[in-house]
Amino acid sequence: MADITANERLALWMTGQQMTDKELGEKLNLDPTYVWMMRAGTREMSNGFRWRFAQAYGMELATRVLGETTQRTRKQATANEAVR
Repeated sequence: MADITANERLALWMTGQQMTDKELGEKLNLDPTYVWMMRAGTREMSNGFRWRFAQAYGMELATRVLGETTQRTRKQATANEAVR
């Protein structure tokens, strides 16, 4: 059996919470269409979405539902860039 994706975990969590895309969008200050794209898996789970979810629901739940980010975001400087 393949690993479950962050998008699929989000969909399962939302179903368990009986939460609509509109409701989560309002909570995260995001357009419901963007929430749908995250839930449906038409877009890769973004770090921005993870951050907003963590701000609203806490880091522990965000990590459990959405997983951890695997790539450095574009706006963060590397150690060498920060020293310059």
